[in-house]
Amino acid sequence: MKKYIKILSFLLALLMLLGVTGCSKMTGEWVSEREYYYYDEDGNWTKLTDEDKIAELGGNAANKPDKDKEDKNDKVDTSKLQVLTDYMGNDGWEKTFDHKNMSIESSHADVLLDDYRVRRTEMGDGYVTYKVDGVGEILLHYSFGVGDRYASEPVVTVSKDGEKWDVVKPQSTTYEQFNGDSWVKYVSYYGGIDTSNQYVRVTLKNTAKFVFDPNLNFIQINGITEKLLGELGGYAEGISKAQTIYIDSKNGNDRNDGTSEDKPLKTLFAASQKSYAPGSKILLKAGQSFTGSLKIAGTGTEKAPITVSSYGKGAKPVINARGGAALSAGGEYINITGLKITNKTGSQGINITTCKPGATKGVKITKCEFEDINVNFTNTQHAACGVYLKAAGKEPAWFDGLVVEDNKFEHVARCGVVFTTDWCSRSEKQEWGHKNDVSKGEYFGSKNVAIRGNTFNKTGGDVIFVTGLEGGVVEKNLVSNTALFRNAGEIHWAAIWAYGCTGTVFQYNEVYGNRGTNSGYDLQAFDADIANRDLIFQYNYSHDNDGGFMLFCSNDATTKGEEAIATTGTIVRYNLSVNDGCGQNLAVFDITSSIYDSQVYNNTIYCGVPTHLVSFANYDGGPDDSRNTVFKNNIFYAPSGTAITYKISRLKSALFENNVFYNIEPPVSPAITLKDNKNFDPQFVEGGAIGNGIEAMANKYALKSGSQGLTSGIAIANNGGKDLLGNKVNDKLMGAIAK
Repeated sequence: MKKYIKILSFLLALLMLLGVTGCSKMTGEWVSEREYYYYDEDGNWTKLTDEDKIAELGGNAANKPDKDKEDKNDKVDTSKLQVLTDYMGNDGWEKTFDHKNMSIESSHADVLLDDYRVRRTEMGDGYVTYKVDGVGEILLHYSFGVGDRYASEPVVTVSKDGEKWDVVKPQSTTYEQFNGDSWVKYVSYYGGIDTSNQYVRVTLKNTAKFVFDPNLNFIQINGITEKLLGELGGYAEGISKAQTIYIDSKNGNDRNDGTSEDKPLKTLFAASQKSYAPGSKILLKAGQSFTGSLKIAGTGTEKAPITVSSYGKGAKPVINARGGAALSAGGEYINITGLKITNKTGSQGINITTCKPGATKGVKITKCEFEDINVNFTNTQHAACGVYLKAAGKEPAWFDGLVVEDNKFEHVARCGVVFTTDWCSRSEKQEWGHKNDVSKGEYFGSKNVAIRGNTFNKTGGDVIFVTGLEGGVVEKNLVSNTALFRNAGEIHWAAIWAYGCTGTVFQYNEVYGNRGTNSGYDLQAFDADIANRDLIFQYNYSHDNDGGFMLFCSNDATTKGEEAIATTGTIVRYNLSVNDGCGQNLAVFDITSSIYDSQVYNNTIYCGVPTHLVSFANYDGGPDDSRNTVFKNNIFYAPSGTAITYKISRLKSALFENNVFYNIEPPVSPAITLKDNKNFDPQFVEGGAIGNGIEAMANKYALKSGSQGLTSGIAIANNGGKDLLGNKVNDKLMGAIAK
């Protein structure tokens, strides 16, 4: 008897480790859905038939429903799902718990909280097999490290008889990046599966020992999840049916299904264990605070997006994260709106990372508030930010139709919004975006991206950083009081800057107060950085920034003047700059190495503080090759007696033609050509005015009737057609504004 009790005790511990003690609701009762085994006296696995003992093992009280809240509509029909084996080795289909080539782990909460995971541990294939009465839909959820993305992925096969197996191809794939080391992938299989199949098998293929396989976290078949997660138990909803999930941190219960306001879930963790079909909604109750992180598994469609928002009356619901990202997703057509997000000890507010090959479409983040992200302002990585957007993966990936609009960012480090990609390099020497094959001319830019109407205040470093945008727009954003890093020696960077972009437009943005505590370089309002093509900076208002108004920054000493990394064809027009370049040893315009064919025209620059007007000096030790920078129709104005100088040490060629230099001497250098420049008072409506607001200040720096600046300009092809206030312009305007 003692021996039998010892065997049962061992078996119970084993089953708890394997996560196989969960039960399901069927006809209102909790029943065992597994076959249980124990070692007999000869060391063989023997089926346990004692119904009392089976009930004891299968009836874990922690997973029982609240009898007072049972409802017949909440029952999940599991009668068509029979688990024949949980973990299989290489010996064929045996109804045993054979672990010869699989292991179970429960100590990896860095990717998912309290998770049980299965992975192959020896050479050879390992697999998991289920018997199902009619296979319809399958969802896999697995995790892996960054270095393991090149291992063989799980293979899903189906069979009618358990002997002949057919491979099922995935219909959709979603990635999420939870931190810098670990990823989670969701793969859906549905449509085209012959429902006469009775068996599903997931196989981890044989790979080299030093390459780790993914960890399987859960498997969902026909809308029923075999969870390997330890905390909640229970079953997730189906993957093909849209659902609305309500979350109420005060009155919810994670044993509810969450599909009604009367029976909401309680935690973000519970909502994160579901998979979401097109048209689904995840709604947090207004006026409440939720601790932890929300992870959205699933993808929407153009007509049926997945929405994350709020319900009820009151203030925006607050997600108080405790690390990583507060909210993460990786699918298409996901709308996140009307939330407040904090993450004092973490790195991100929202993380949208796609590894889906090709375009990930229709992601929108609107009307959210981000406050206190990385509050110590010591994380200097660009991934520390309010919103982090990345196109990654093993195959070319990009975004299409992504919008970040009407959000507020307060006290966020390092950045407000970061948009980055692995697929936009123009040279193997680039730091970011280095997976595309530049020798074949590959460049996979993200299209139809808009970052607009957002406000940013008190950020640690740079504010909006975009890479690999093709024809995107960054507009109508208000940026103030940046560069609050506390790390000694940290360079603070420009407020809004681009890297590896093509044809992207930056317009109607106001940037001020980019003033570093460490006296570092950069600190400009705008930056056309490395490997950009044909960017346009127009109709912006920049003022009181230590580093100046505009940085053109490309090659450094490590790239030795490689032209592929040069920034070419940048246009800067109809902008107003007031009192920029007020920091030590900086300039209104800072132009470094490998800047080619830039046009700077019809800008109004008011220098009310001593500064360099233009610097052609590369502080990174790059080549002296910047060429064909052209300044035309600009107004450069300084009050009498203000010390305005230049810094010219590295330059191949530049042209200053038909500009107004008032109380400022033009630059002098053998590499600079001066032609027909003017010296007259442009007669601003209120020159020297300081303050905020693009329209208000543009009206103050407009030219009075009768100003020579209204009639002294020269024609510039394709000049944009209007000034900073939207007035139609002719070829005779100088400066940015015609009253």
